[in-house]
Amino acid sequence: MTGKFQEPLKTQFLAEGFLVLRSALDPETELTPLAGAWSDLIDRLASELLGSKLNEICANYRELDFPNRFASLVGVTNGGVFHHIDPALAIFEKGYRRWRNVSSAQIPELFDLMRNPRILDLVESVIGPEISATPLYHFNLKLGTAHLQQLQRVNQRAVGIGFKNRRSSKLSRFLNGFHLGQTPWHVDGFPGFADDFEHNYVNAWVPMTEANSANSSLIVLPRSHLGGYREFPEDRKNEALQLDTRPGDIVLMDAKLFHASTQNKTSDSYRWAFNMRYLPIGHRKIKPFLPSFVARSRENPGSELTDARLWADYWDAALEYLDRYELPLPDPFELSASQVERIEERWRKLIPAQDSWLSLHRHGSSTRAIRSRVRCGLEHVQAHIASLFSDS
Repeated sequence: MTGKFQEPLKTQFLAEGFLVLRSALDPETELTPLAGAWSDLIDRLASELLGSKLNEICANYRELDFPNRFASLVGVTNGGVFHHIDPALAIFEKGYRRWRNVSSAQIPELFDLMRNPRILDLVESVIGPEISATPLYHFNLKLGTAHLQQLQRVNQRAVGIGFKNRRSSKLSRFLNGFHLGQTPWHVDGFPGFADDFEHNYVNAWVPMTEANSANSSLIVLPRSHLGGYREFPEDRKNEALQLDTRPGDIVLMDAKLFHASTQNKTSDSYRWAFNMRYLPIGHRKIKPFLPSFVARSRENPGSELTDARLWADYWDAALEYLDRYELPLPDPFELSASQVERIEERWRKLIPAQDSWLSLHRHGSSTRAIRSRVRCGLEHVQAHIASLFSDS
């Protein structure tokens, strides 16, 4: 299949709430560059954040394969690395603070995947030709038992040389939840700030490795998107389908479809996937305090964002502003509809256009003041990490 959805496939998606498209992408040209760039990002973060301390804790780090290097970084940061590589989830965590002046997690290869023409063709056939890429994109790496053991060894070694294990509960939650372990039944959309019962957005789930019953499959509950948001229908659990996928496949899911993942039962196999959410332009924004962008517009092609560096700058400006002036963010489940509307209206004024993100500092303090505070940058991060390893 080339180009847009064939009508029978669109009909199937609307009826079932999901669709598996086999070999829609070329793994060699469209996924391998992202895999390499993401591996390089993990290594840069390890070096920038920990320097020689990493070698004290994990002397053979450079000799490890990608999943074990990633497990080591998770272990030594007590899961804190997820705050950097998945900010859309992390900003609601109590105590979230941005890592400044380290390598951006908004890398060009990820931006290229979000704007991939084949993915956008599929999305267009479901929600139309005016497509906004939301700030909800996620990275999932389901590790095998040997990788998790490496994570625990590194974490214990860090504690042994003086690392203050102040976030063990957070580490445990990540181990058993969304990022590394079995993901429970959930829907991508939820009724709260700033998601909405009426959102018409879709999730494009892209496996970077084979995903199967051994190393963690995606599982879906067909037709569970019909009738709007509700509690998980336990009486229908036996209708769930396991989706075994390979690199190049795309799984498209309705935001209201219940889905989950199975446990990785292997020792040294891992399952890796990215997923991105898309929304029709003009619809109520999802998390308006984070950057969305125009991924495709047939009416106004000039409005499309095509510069990966600019996308990363938008995120840099947004996270800097949130960290300095807005945190902690309110609990989305404790807000009334009127409170949500007031918050969203304020952000519509702050960010009236796609390119307004770079002007956020005008609403906080002067450019000079911000630059003065940011100047410490990496030195401040390294000093903070070093303090965690001190005996004091």
